[in-house]
Amino acid sequence: MDSQKVVFSQFHQQQQKYIYYLITISAAGIGFAIEKSFGQPFEMSMVLLGCALLFWAFSIYLGLQRLKYGMSNLSANIELLKIERGQDSISEAHPDFIQAAHQGVKEAMDHNNEKASKLFRSQGGFFILGVILFILWHGAKIYLATPS
Repeated sequence: MDSQKVVFSQFHQQQQKYIYYLITISAAGIGFAIEKSFGQPFEMSMVLLGCALLFWAFSIYLGLQRLKYGMSNLSANIELLKIERGQDSISEAHPDFIQAAHQGVKEAMDHNNEKASKLFRSQGGFFILGVILFILWHGAKIYLATPS
């Protein structure tokens, strides 16, 4: 394996870990926020907490979507390798179609990569917004509890 493949593989592994990490801490944030607010009467500051929960839920959703696009690309990559080797059903029956099939799979992979990149960036953004809103909610809660 050449060094470029090693670096790419390491980058991909770290990216996957980061996605799972954001999914995990978003879910933990949701659980923690629910635990902290359970049994409390509704106040306007709870709107901040509700928004934080929604942003964390979006972060989880986007992370899962990103993983789905990654798996789709791996599947497309397998098909691309089969096409290049002439091992798929299309190229075996019609060798002239190899180039067209290759082009179609490459275009699908490019689309998936573009979508996955947007999902990756958005996942982190929604997570950070959820954290900021949770801190604002906690600050508002402290402020409202402070005697005037």
